[in-house]
Amino acid sequence: MRFHLIAAVAALTLMATQSFALSANFSDDFSITNSNPNGAWTYGYTTSLGGSFTAYTDTAATSTHQVWYMPGLSGDNTPSVFKNISGSGINGVPGGSTALHSGPGGQLSVARYTSSENTDVTIDGFFGAGDIGNVGVYIFVNGVQEFGVESTTSEELFSLSASLLVGSTIDFVVGNGFSGYSFDSTPLTATIETVPEPATMVALGLAGAALVRRRRAR
Repeated sequence: MRFHLIAAVAALTLMATQSFALSANFSDDFSITNSNPNGAWTYGYTTSLGGSFTAYTDTAATSTHQVWYMPGLSGDNTPSVFKNISGSGINGVPGGSTALHSGPGGQLSVARYTSSENTDVTIDGFFGAGDIGNVGVYIFVNGVQEFGVESTTSEELFSLSASLLVGSTIDFVVGNGFSGYSFDSTPLTATIETVPEPATMVALGLAGAALVRRRRAR
């Protein structure tokens, strides 16, 4: 009897675990050694808010930064998506954090997530205060703006939900905030997680109940 109970609990737990398959973390997933797209993420820019997306083609690496950018748009590798790999904060970006920077021609830098599943998700995190420049920060889901602050120097929190299909996109965007592009380094913390389906919650509840009954039977 004990074996059957353990097997049933294990099966229910496996069902629940499988339903949490979609999970992404912008900073943890960032890489310049992989290609672009990098798994579910693509780094690039647009020339207008919600405009056509162009992927960055080149990388750069120093002792403090790893960068995706497009050559020829500026003299300082902007617009860009980059990670501060040093042990301390630089230009408002904490050590270990990943950030976006707008470009001198009004380009908006974009971190794009592309879904590999048909699923409901939560989108949580914040655009950090970053450097001293004003920036615009936005989130688009399938080309529709779901979050936006046109000009800010403060931390901007977000907590959204979305229904995705295979190929759906979530764009995290940093623009120049209707001012110059200087001092626009803006850290981004973002996680995308599958919302548990009702069947999964029932499975978790049954698994928990089975464990309680097992403890009481001892």
